[in-house]
Amino acid sequence: MWQNIYNIGLIPGSRKIAPVKRVNICVVWHHGEFMGKMFHMLKADQSLTGEAGVQDLQALVADLSARNSALLEKVRRLEVLCDQDAALQILNRRGLTAALQRSLVDCERHGIVSAFIYIDLDNFKPVNDRYGHARGDHILKKLAEHIRKRLRCSDHFGRLGGDEFGIILSHATCDQAELKIHELARSVAIATAGWGPGAENLSFSAGVSEIRAGRTVRRIMEMADKNMYRNKARKSRGTQSRSDKVHMTT
Repeated sequence: MWQNIYNIGLIPGSRKIAPVKRVNICVVWHHGEFMGKMFHMLKADQSLTGEAGVQDLQALVADLSARNSALLEKVRRLEVLCDQDAALQILNRRGLTAALQRSLVDCERHGIVSAFIYIDLDNFKPVNDRYGHARGDHILKKLAEHIRKRLRCSDHFGRLGGDEFGIILSHATCDQAELKIHELARSVAIATAGWGPGAENLSFSAGVSEIRAGRTVRRIMEMADKNMYRNKARKSRGTQSRSDKVHMTT
């Protein structure tokens, strides 16, 4: 029996060519159903070597293959949703961490230079306290949209949590990341005038770390976070303006 199935080319690895194009089942979720239907076909004395038997089996394999493809597409969509911040429509911490891991691999394998920017909004809590979280969420959406439009397709932008964000600048040095921070700070300062109450004085602090071989994702994030807080402290002491150099340790 199994030799007949093998011979007609319905089992992956078969050396013989089936009368029609073979369909290869790549996913095993339907394996039990496939074997169950074949058992019932055998029990009903349907021949696997006859033309009708071959066509029935090929139709079964084609059906299961199509359903597997549909399931794979659903899994892909779920994976995308798992990596997205539902409110802001950008990457969430999980998605950004995965993108950072890929950038680190590219750096180690191909020597691609990239930089990670850690962003934290300044004094954003009073906005939520005064205007409510709905208003605060609206401002965050406007900010996320504003920043996303000013990044390249090869860059990655995500929300690390609350009012903290991260940017992966692909093929960029720390000096170039510093320039990008100042560019974003200036454009945000201008754009917030049209974002309504609570956004008038919106600003952020940022820190940079280099994505380079020998570092871990955690270490890269920690360094950028540390540099961001150093920068925020300098701003709170009045020793740094928006046009000052970003303090960072690569």
